[in-house]
Amino acid sequence: MTPGSIVRFLTWTASQPWGEAFRATLPVGGRTGSLARRFRGTPLEGRLFAKTGTVQGVNALSGFMLAASGETLVFSVIANDRPSEAASVVPVMDKLLLDIAAAN
Repeated sequence: MTPGSIVRFLTWTASQPWGEAFRATLPVGGRTGSLARRFRGTPLEGRLFAKTGTVQGVNALSGFMLAASGETLVFSVIANDRPSEAASVVPVMDKLLLDIAAAN
């Protein structure tokens, strides 16, 4: 799957009658699940609803976030082919999303 196809899928889910219920199943930045320790103490704490994905050499985060403007943004960030000895890309991904949320 590509980030674009994931964004299209998530955008479609948001338009469905059960869209809010679907979003409620996702971990919340700084609060629950796999995102409990990520985004804590940032403007996205409690405002990012997403699913992580990790396999060898790949990190992904896709979901919804509430931007500074109050607009809901749909996103998907996938980092592929990361060598195992390379530094984690997670802080870079988190900073990218924080910057996008602040600018919108």
